[in-house]
Amino acid sequence: MNALRPLILPFALALAAGLPAPALAAAPNATVVEYYRSDVDHYFITASPQEQALLDDGTLRGWARTGVTFLAWTTAAAAPAAAQPVCRFYGRPEAGLDSHFYSAFADECDAVRTRFPTQWQFESPAVFYVAAPDRATGTCPADTDPVYRVYDNRSDANHRYMLSLPVRATMTARGWVPEGYGPDAVVMCAPRPTSAAADVAFADATSYSTQPGAALASAADGAAVTSHAITLNGTTVPYTATAGHLVARDPHNGQPQAAFFYVAYTAQGKDAATRPVTFFYNGGPGSASVWLHLGSFGPRRLATGVPGTSLPRPFALVDNDESLLDVSDLVFVDAIGTGLSQAIAPANNRTYWGVDQDAAAFRSFILRYVEANGRGASPLFLFGESYGTTRSAVLANLMEMGGTPLAGVVLQSAVLNYSANCGVIAETVSCSGYLPTYASTAAYFRLAQLTDLGTFRTDVQNFSIATYAPAVNTWLGTHTLPDAGVVDTLFGYTGIPRSLWRSRFNLDPGTFQKQLMPGTLIGRYDGRIAAPVGSPLASQGDPSDTLVAFSFANAIQNYLRDDLKYSAVTPYVTLGNAINFWDFSHDGQALPDVVPDLASALALNPRLKVLSLNGFHDLATPYFQTALDLSRIGNVTAIQVRNYDGGHMTYLDDVSRPLEKADLRTLYRAATAP
Repeated sequence: MNALRPLILPFALALAAGLPAPALAAAPNATVVEYYRSDVDHYFITASPQEQALLDDGTLRGWARTGVTFLAWTTAAAAPAAAQPVCRFYGRPEAGLDSHFYSAFADECDAVRTRFPTQWQFESPAVFYVAAPDRATGTCPADTDPVYRVYDNRSDANHRYMLSLPVRATMTARGWVPEGYGPDAVVMCAPRPTSAAADVAFADATSYSTQPGAALASAADGAAVTSHAITLNGTTVPYTATAGHLVARDPHNGQPQAAFFYVAYTAQGKDAATRPVTFFYNGGPGSASVWLHLGSFGPRRLATGVPGTSLPRPFALVDNDESLLDVSDLVFVDAIGTGLSQAIAPANNRTYWGVDQDAAAFRSFILRYVEANGRGASPLFLFGESYGTTRSAVLANLMEMGGTPLAGVVLQSAVLNYSANCGVIAETVSCSGYLPTYASTAAYFRLAQLTDLGTFRTDVQNFSIATYAPAVNTWLGTHTLPDAGVVDTLFGYTGIPRSLWRSRFNLDPGTFQKQLMPGTLIGRYDGRIAAPVGSPLASQGDPSDTLVAFSFANAIQNYLRDDLKYSAVTPYVTLGNAINFWDFSHDGQALPDVVPDLASALALNPRLKVLSLNGFHDLATPYFQTALDLSRIGNVTAIQVRNYDGGHMTYLDDVSRPLEKADLRTLYRAATAP
């Protein structure tokens, strides 16, 4: 910049040289992100998550990420002793500047304040911390990389900071001027991400069992720790993966309860005090969390091509462009008796196979994880799928009652009231909540009569409440059918023959799967996936499950061993037999109705946010029944419901997954707002 360049460069030449600082051991907890505004040709950097959010969501208009980032530390307490604070100045628009300037040298900061008090507004003495280069040689300490600065050589005095010499060469070719110390003109030294050289493998010699009576005599924490990176929205996110066991303890007496298997992904260069942590788990009960882990928002996912069935299997494991790792740290945890999680004696696996027992054990795990990893100040989120949403409602209430507040709860394909789901007890429970799913599935196969899909779905939902539900209740009580017009409407909505509606007026999902297209079986977990009866894909009763199950089971074994460097003598169990022994009783009822639990958690914590994610074609947990269940809580603005094309695992759909990620990002922003 015109005003500062004559001042800064003499500093580089005249100030005494010093020895390079020793290697820096403290892990960086901030990411400096670069933004560009094209209308003024200005660059800007910030390590503040709050500023980044305002820039990313468009509140501060015109700015876009360039993909350039480097790591730093947030405070002196987080940084090593040799790190230096970086001051920030804002060039006042009335002085013709409207730009920012940063320095890691206190004398430069003091000189700007002294020489240019009216042109450059002093904003902060320490917006982040980095190491400083040797001022004579430009040499950086070990485990750091040089940061270069260029100045636009214009009156508006914009600067750009970067790690790349080729990028700097591009800028200098445009007339920008290098500034800094030593032959390479270095101004800062950014800590490096942890590299694969620091990976710690873990060979687990313990044998684990998912049988009901199984118990470990004792257990200890143990995990593999590996370093990775992923590019999300053009920005490289280095992260650490931790795969292994954490012993959950009874919060009341400290006794060990179970060794939970988990895989945690923590982004490097983030401040744990502000960084959310999300706990993911599937349901069953008896299912490991492999489906969410390798299907939804982790850093790697299986590319299934759903609802198509033509991709070769096993499916490829690819980087996940929709990973939530740019929003939250992620912890995928397996329920006791699934994956590689097991109870510790004197308890056994079956001790925790019940609605209340299971939720309490998950609370113990979360509390232990938070304590062991210093995440007491982090916003906490739950992300459960299927029965995992049943668990989440009970767990959220336990957390709130115990004084550990949550920021958000995500309900993926919820089942909140078993006694309202006719897929559980079709003989006595109305299937009216399923009708919109039947209609959406029929529309997918072009068997329904409609012109506009959105209007069609609204009409079916209204018909389900106003006409079909009362008629089903009458039929369940007296077996009296409604007039022919109702049956005609049902035929038009679903393509199911009138004769079948008359004989099975409370049409259950199992019958719908078989009768929508006779000779073809459609999926329970995703009604869009169909296979001829007698074909291999239909042989196990649900083509949507058969399509993906082997690939997930195969991938998790290889991924843990080869990528995450965790090896075990026991195979990872994707689906155990817990459901056959499960105690479904809850709150005095034989089957769980956890809507009151969720309502209680919301009442205890008015800041708590809930997001319900559902698939239009899910024949296991129908989207409209979930809406009806949630409506019992009342018009609570803290609850948002989003529905997508897809089945139980909407995230497998390449169109729906980005939409789901966008809605999740909105949830996290709202739930962590001041």
